[in-house]
Amino acid sequence: MTTIITRVSDRAGILHDTTTIPVDETHEYEDPVTEVMTFRIHVSTADGLETSLEWEATGDEATGLGITIAEDEIDFGPYAA
Repeated sequence: MTTIITRVSDRAGILHDTTTIPVDETHEYEDPVTEVMTFRIHVSTADGLETSLEWEATGDEATGLGITIAEDEIDFGPYAA
């Protein structure tokens, strides 16, 4: 999985990472977005799936964005810690 996070206002890169995640396991990034801003996250897989989402980050550390990768789709959704 490749994850690219950019700030929407100036397209500055925040995170660019490629990692292998075994089936039924998870991977977390420790707070890559630390400012209140709108950012774009783009996720792609080696199998050719890809999608992007614009997300408004808030100052609330108890909320975040989760990504689920299934065989035929990538889903984004909020989560609360």
